Amino acid sequence: MEPVVVSTRKFKESLTFLKIPFCEEMNSNDFSIFKMEDLGMNLPCQMPVFRPDHFSIIIISQGSAVYHTGDTTYPISSNNILFIRPNAFLFSEWKSVTKAYIITFRKQFLYHYWPAAVDHIQKLERGETFSAVLTKELMNIFENICGEIYNHALSSASYKYEIITNLIFNLLLLMQQYNLGTESEWTNQKYNSHAAAFLDAIDDNLSKISSGETTELFDINNYVESQNLNLNQLSKIIYNCTGKSISQWIHKKLIDEIKYLLKYSDKSISTIAYSYGFNDLNYFYSYFKKYTKMAPGIFRKNFKDPLINAVA
Repeated sequence: MEPVVVSTRKFKESLTFLKIPFCEEMNSNDFSIFKMEDLGMNLPCQMPVFRPDHFSIIIISQGSAVYHTGDTTYPISSNNILFIRPNAFLFSEWKSVTKAYIITFRKQFLYHYWPAAVDHIQKLERGETFSAVLTKELMNIFENICGEIYNHALSSASYKYEIITNLIFNLLLLMQQYNLGTESEWTNQKYNSHAAAFLDAIDDNLSKISSGETTELFDINNYVESQNLNLNQLSKIIYNCTGKSISQWIHKKLIDEIKYLLKYSDKSISTIAYSYGFNDLNYFYSYFKKYTKMAPGIFRKNFKDPLINAVA
């Protein structure tokens, strides 16, 4: 069955879409935590496709699921952790669950309740989505921290979010301490607010197109104007910080977006093309082929029927 693409931005909204009840009182707009085994999902359970506006930490003590985010698939099972960045198309298929946590949070949540940790938040913004297998001892540590977060989320203490933020940072520092995941293309570069704002702006524009808030696909001039810099200044900053040019980033993120919809939605190729400003289908086909070496129809067919195409 094809996954349904929805315009929601939060995991809890995807639960609402599936009519899966949860405790709304313990989840704010910028933070949430769920014990997956308590949700009463009918397994296997396929979540809808959505673009989260939050970071996600999925910790599975016992269970199995498959996550599809961006252009990558992550099969995860017992003693696995998955860290997901915001603003890339995401959907999951839960096959079994005995014990698992999902924690979601926006960077604004961290800034608000622990502004002194700005350096850690900036490093988090530059991290990549990753999955890792944990030792039993390390899984116990992560589980205990998740349990503390869950209990504080249930409480009515006025300072509970400050404690929760502290505990989330403990999780993030543990990931760093044990070298979980891989570094992004610009993790080791010096943080630059213009570079971070530029990448956020691309994601935000694509997210708004996806949700129907706008039909305008930004070009280089839009990003330059929003930064109050000239083209040469912004180009130099982006290249020095990331190793890619402005146009390379725009094309990369747009192609990733289109590839995801071709793979995981039943939207027609023409609908996808028009939604991202390609009014000329011939140009859309040549644009997609330029960056993927493949026509969009062939790309979709190869993904849907890999075995058939491998034999052919």
